[in-house]
Amino acid sequence: MNTKKLLASGIAAVLMVGGTVTPIAQEFSAVVPYYANAAFSDLVEGGKTDDGFEYLIYGTYDLKDGKMVNVKYEYAFVYNYKGKKTAVTVPDKILGCPVTEIGTECFKDNSSLVSVKLPDTLISIDGGKHEFLNGTGGAFEDCKNLVKIDIPSSVETIGDWAFCGCSSLSKLTLSENLTTIGLNAFCGCEKLTSLKIPDNVLSLGDYAFKGCSALTSVEFGSSLMSMGIDAFSNCTSLKSIEIPPDMTVIPDGCFSGCKNLTSVKFPESLSAIKSYAFSDTGLLKAELPENITVIESGMFAGCENLTEVVISDNVTKICESAFEDCKSLKSITVPSSVETIEDYAIGYTSEPVMWNPSKHYPDKDFTIYGHKGTIAESYAVKNGIKFVDVDSVVGDCNGDGEFSIADAVVLQKWLLNVADTKISDWKKADLCADNTLDVYDLCVMKNKLLLKK
Repeated sequence: MNTKKLLASGIAAVLMVGGTVTPIAQEFSAVVPYYANAAFSDLVEGGKTDDGFEYLIYGTYDLKDGKMVNVKYEYAFVYNYKGKKTAVTVPDKILGCPVTEIGTECFKDNSSLVSVKLPDTLISIDGGKHEFLNGTGGAFEDCKNLVKIDIPSSVETIGDWAFCGCSSLSKLTLSENLTTIGLNAFCGCEKLTSLKIPDNVLSLGDYAFKGCSALTSVEFGSSLMSMGIDAFSNCTSLKSIEIPPDMTVIPDGCFSGCKNLTSVKFPESLSAIKSYAFSDTGLLKAELPENITVIESGMFAGCENLTEVVISDNVTKICESAFEDCKSLKSITVPSSVETIEDYAIGYTSEPVMWNPSKHYPDKDFTIYGHKGTIAESYAVKNGIKFVDVDSVVGDCNGDGEFSIADAVVLQKWLLNVADTKISDWKKADLCADNTLDVYDLCVMKNKLLLKK
């Protein structure tokens, strides 16, 4: 049996009965005589401050003849506060030791709490696991009247559920040295209006900011590499976002339900957008990065304002319900690179109608543009959706399956060498049929468009 385990268990027993915790002195020689003389780094004392903070002190000690000697205090851990003050200051030192952590459920459900001042010694908020403290909630979870908190620059970790359900929290300043924000850390902070993720933050946990319904803007730090599933789902006031440059994957449901999210800027590094990542958002246009090869299930499902989708030639698969219930989207161009289109992926809605008891049914006004003989055509035919062979659309140099003023704009920009201007098929723009694209083709194109009107 491990002496350290016995020590922790002994302290746990004192804490559980609500007794006053005094400096630890345990006899071990009778149980584990081979630990009669040893050195340890562990819990050495616990107690309660005059202003109501229950704490534990960690440090080092030696065992000599089964007794603790040479005890040295190193740091303090605050784990419980049940006071009724509206403004609370967490002490920076206890018994001369710096307070470095606020533990699980320390302030949980404290309805009196309005503001908290945290010490500059703090390193972690609800970031540690202590075997004799059984709480699973967050340090400030469901402090429903907490309005403001500034996280000092010393803090590196905000743990799971730390501020979840703080429905009055309207202002949040995060630590410059913060590296991790845990699971559900700020979930349900309904009055939080803006957020700046510090540059040192590497990851956001699952559901980290889910349901922050007043959040209108998020500024991501430059080092952010991963976000958890549903990290910003149901942030219904969020309007636009710019995904940080080192992100390679946007996880499942990350921005799902952000009804007012109309624009997203993707980095070139992005290689995957997972299922339902942008479902039920307010996006107007979806232009996927070149590295995306699979459009996952429900990725843009329920985006009722979506009118334009640009799919790169690197996409090989469009999964089930990817664009289902996109009521304003009436056409889509499928490149020849696509080899698989799953059920209900394009041109479908899930609203029930009397003549079709199925949950899914095709939109009769939808058009799929693609190359003859490809999966785009077979999918359209199978599902009773109109198909147009893009190879037959002369003048369609932007590859959207239509000949319109947009093609003339693209050709003009290309001739003027405007940066990032691409022509999907130059032969369709070669209206003079001389194997050269020049201003003469542009003149012919404009004349054709005038006659078309």
